[in-house]
This record gives sequence, C-alpha cells and structure tokens, in this order.
Amino acid sequence: FASDVIEHKRRVVKDKSEPLGIDLVTRFLQNAERNNKTLTTQELRDVVINFIIAGRDTTASGLSWCIYELCRNPEIGDIIRNEL
Repeated sequence: FASDVIEHKRRVVKDKSEPLGIDLVTRFLQNAERNNKTLTTQELRDVVINFIIAGRDTTASGLSWCIYELCRNPEIGDIIRNEL
C-alpha cells in the first residue's frame, strides 16, 4: 500500500497532472526535485513510518501521563467532568 501511494505521488509531482495535497510524501518529493536529488521508495517509506511511530509514541506517552495524574488527583477529574 505504502509503495503504491508513494509511486502515485511521484507521478503526480513529476507530471503535475493534478493538484497536490499538502502531505509528507509530496513535500519530500518536491524538496528533492528542487534540489536535483532522488529519493527511493524505501527512503520515503522509512520517513513516513518514522513520523507515524513518533506521533504514536508521543500521543501514547501524553495520554498515559494524563490518566496517571487524573488517577492520583480525582478532584481534577471532577472539575474536568463538570466542564464537559
């Protein structure tokens, strides 16, 4: 799936056949094109996976600390519930 998406974006950037969205793969491809460099599909896939993993880990860590602190301070949980 990732390879198909990357190859599709690569064709669109090269041909300028349709409007480009603002996404990670497009930005990397456009930057490489401006600098006369080539990125392999594997390099692009690795970049995307790194961003996904980084986002998942930070979100999981933030939610874990939030739940931990709410368990330690139930009165804060009451305040939050009243706000909702």
